[in-house]
Amino acid sequence: LSQHCGFRLQVGNASLGHTLGSRFFYSTENVCACAKECGTRKACLAFVEHYQETRPYCVFKSHIDAYVRHARNLYIKPVTPEPSLLPFSDDEEVHAEKHMRACAPLAQLADESGLNSSTEVSSCLNSTLD
Repeated sequence: LSQHCGFRLQVGNASLGHTLGSRFFYSTENVCACAKECGTRKACLAFVEHYQETRPYCVFKSHIDAYVRHARNLYIKPVTPEPSLLPFSDDEEVHAEKHMRACAPLAQLADESGLNSSTEVSSCLNSTLD
């Protein structure tokens, strides 16, 4: 997997459903405008680039369910901790450590195998935060 515009790039992939808003049109030389826009949207986890259209555009996604798709590229937002969650109290720090340990094996599997297990990683992260 490669990086582009600060996002993980999966060439020839798209993501099913969970679209946020409408199409975001960009100039052919600046797909990074999509990355910048996705970065401003808290619910945006990724975007799909439709680069072969007459007017290229991207579609923002709140969930990642990847599949192979010709003439599309999937860009996945890097995961960063929420600033509002830092610094942790002692109890929160212990909870965060348990959270990371619980989901680390799934995250490693997702990194090694692509996005096939991303749904499980998201579920793990969401369930341990509750």
